[in-house]
Amino acid sequence: MERRLRKERDRLRWFTDILKHWKDGRSEWYLSIEIGFYEKKFRVSQDGIAKFRFDLEETAFQTLKERYEKQLKEGTRFLDQIEQDIWNDARFENVENRLWSLLDTWEKKFPSAVKRKNGLQKLADDEQNVHTRIVVKQTNTSTDIINKTLVPKNQRTIDEILTAWIQILKLPWSEINDVYLDMEIWGKKEKIYTDNDYLYRNTLRGLWALIKTYEGSIFRELLKRLYEECKESLEM
Repeated sequence: MERRLRKERDRLRWFTDILKHWKDGRSEWYLSIEIGFYEKKFRVSQDGIAKFRFDLEETAFQTLKERYEKQLKEGTRFLDQIEQDIWNDARFENVENRLWSLLDTWEKKFPSAVKRKNGLQKLADDEQNVHTRIVVKQTNTSTDIINKTLVPKNQRTIDEILTAWIQILKLPWSEINDVYLDMEIWGKKEKIYTDNDYLYRNTLRGLWALIKTYEGSIFRELLKRLYEECKESLEM
């Protein structure tokens, strides 16, 4: 009995610590290492560690679900902001996917949370500026985050993006060549919205620097979405 109680106390302590680290913003990679340490230190069975991870992910999911629904109900966040929050907050891939699956339900349940067109979204409707869609469709909050991102001095934005598309997403050069040429053209545009704003280039640089701060499945998903948006802009 005493041994069993000790195991339960150990499990609860590790569960609480890892959950705290999740709330503090640790990556899924870091959290998985902690789970692995717990498994090895206490020789937890495969079923036991699967249950441990399931409970962590379920707690994370319910925590975020309740938070987002409260924000949507009170009108303190828009739905597209919540989508961005999921990228930042979920960190467990299963939690991320479950929350994304709720977006359509929330759109119907909280119609007032669907953001109406603002200046940036009107800009996206301008056929002269449609290629900025990868950025301007984001919320004002997301744009602020991008603009505040510190861009490394040695960052070679387009080269790094192309390398990631090829090495991580396994996209052939023949598929991304036209997208690359389009990015090069728009990256040289001095005026997108106002004179000398270099909006496309500056935002792409900040966006890529921000994407690189993520790891694992989140980084891969953002990388995939970046390509999809760039390709879609090319085809419009």
